[in-house]
Amino acid sequence: MGKRETAMGGLLTNAGYRITDKPPNASTANMGGHARAEALGLYQRLQGIRELERISSGTWDVAVQGNLLIEVDEENHFNRHRAATLDGTDYPWTADYLRYCAEYESRCRTNGGFWTSTSSECMFGPASPRGDHTGVGAPRWRQRALYDAVRDVWAQGNPGWSLARLSIYDVVDGVSFNDVLKGRQQIAPDRLRELIEARTLG
Repeated sequence: MGKRETAMGGLLTNAGYRITDKPPNASTANMGGHARAEALGLYQRLQGIRELERISSGTWDVAVQGNLLIEVDEENHFNRHRAATLDGTDYPWTADYLRYCAEYESRCRTNGGFWTSTSSECMFGPASPRGDHTGVGAPRWRQRALYDAVRDVWAQGNPGWSLARLSIYDVVDGVSFNDVLKGRQQIAPDRLRELIEARTLG
């Protein structure tokens, strides 16, 4: 997250949240049996090519007091593969995120490691030419969608933690949340809390 994570920390502090230590990464190794099967099933839905015994996401964006995890999703998180992982779900962010995936896929980056990587090709196969979505398309897009979905499943199956997802495409009181993160606009702290509460699972 970098600059956005730093900006989000400041916004949360201003809204009365207390930043705390993050839990371990979401992983099928620390899920119950049903959640683990669901996560591995999502890998198959994304046309994974290996028999995986374990899937682990990256680190969480922010954790705040009360065991609430907050993820801030930027432009590279919204595309056809993320939509595939959300299909049939009823998370607090599902409807908005499916719309963002449909409307903003063209903003996902296709250069370098945003399109493919060694680890993502091991999971999904060799990449198609840059920008070509026939065949495998972008293995890294698929991998990122999988890791986001693993976080969702982990949070849904772990009653000790709650998860809220915010997007740069969210609009609060007519203001782009991306502009808020970049310091170009402001929103009232209570409106940020309302958005977080509306998007919290668990």
